[in-house]
Amino acid sequence: FEEMRHAGIDPNILTFSSLMKACSSIGDIDHSFYIHSEFLRSFVTSDQVINGSLVDMYAKCGSTKEARKVFDDIPRPDIVSWGAMILGYIMEDDAIAALHFFEKMEQTDLKPNRAIYLSVMKACGSLRAIEQGRLIHSKMIRSGLEWDVAVGTALTDMYIRCGSLYEAFQASK
Repeated sequence: FEEMRHAGIDPNILTFSSLMKACSSIGDIDHSFYIHSEFLRSFVTSDQVINGSLVDMYAKCGSTKEARKVFDDIPRPDIVSWGAMILGYIMEDDAIAALHFFEKMEQTDLKPNRAIYLSVMKACGSLRAIEQGRLIHSKMIRSGLEWDVAVGTALTDMYIRCGSLYEAFQASK
């Protein structure tokens, strides 16, 4: 990126999206702030992809505070932005905030995807919130979510953490 800038080449939306992904992959908050400020100074127009990338970048770098600032400025957050916030709270061990955010997302017209369900199952297990876990489990079934090893493992783990070995066994089938 620095070589590109020194060569006088202006970054485009793909450049910034890639840089944000790189920052989130290595969890580098300092470079995240730098890339965000460079983006704001550029003439690149923000879109849903960039907004989601910014939220994801800050959340994965451990700053849900910054991720939330970006999220709150998005006129209509998409499922990627919601999922990034929920996962960010999980990564910061704030399961209560993750579940609260999930509840807020459910008030929109967006439907949770597999990644979001996996995150909220983890939050329910962390809090030992079995009733909420059961409710989300039933929503997963009604949504027609494809069952695979990751989904089964998340449910089993949640039920074990909540102390329901029978339900954990049933989820593992």
